[in-house]
Amino acid sequence: MRYVFGAVTASHATPTEENEEIEATNRDAAGNLLTGHTVDTSSLLPGTYRLVVGANRVGMPQTAYESMTLHVEPQSSTVSAWTAYGGNVPDQAAIDDLKRGISAEALGSDGEAQRLYTKSLSEGPAELRSLDLLAALLSKHSQTQELAALSQQPVISTAAVEPKTLLSIATALTTSGNSKAVVRMLETQIKMQPPDPELFRALADACEATGDKSRARDLRALAAGKN
Repeated sequence: MRYVFGAVTASHATPTEENEEIEATNRDAAGNLLTGHTVDTSSLLPGTYRLVVGANRVGMPQTAYESMTLHVEPQSSTVSAWTAYGGNVPDQAAIDDLKRGISAEALGSDGEAQRLYTKSLSEGPAELRSLDLLAALLSKHSQTQELAALSQQPVISTAAVEPKTLLSIATALTTSGNSKAVVRMLETQIKMQPPDPELFRALADACEATGDKSRARDLRALAAGKN
């Protein structure tokens, strides 16, 4: 494989060239060859560049070529959140906005990420990844009220949610003085979860706060591994 790239406008400059040997058996039934290569663009000035890829067997004169144009932007440029599109799948809009949210958070745009995770969750209420990422982001910014409100998401009553997410929401509810909501949420969740001592302890604390000391004792025994 031969990778050649350079600025489109630099007609007299020598392009950068990188070569690589790859295993020719890594192809599908139709003969398509799959490989990956990282081109270092860190030293390139902002501008438009052309990348040409050539492939040929050792000792064979024929070469297959493909090319693409890429743009290098200065670090000061605002980069929009992006997503990759695939085939049609259930809740496609929710998945696309989830990807945009991940992109926005990676770029440091936490406000935009929060909006997109929230939008994804409304478009696909069963999308647990959106719930997990949104809860983590709200916890990071100490948005207690918004975090506590996630206990009302329908998915919490129908699917097993990550314990870390549940504990984060439970802490926000407790801080808000709503231990009864913690009891309702965790009592529902422990029926769908593998035994988890941390969830048992959090539920025990909530039961004690609501006056159900007998249930709290039973849960602490479960957390300690006692029947």
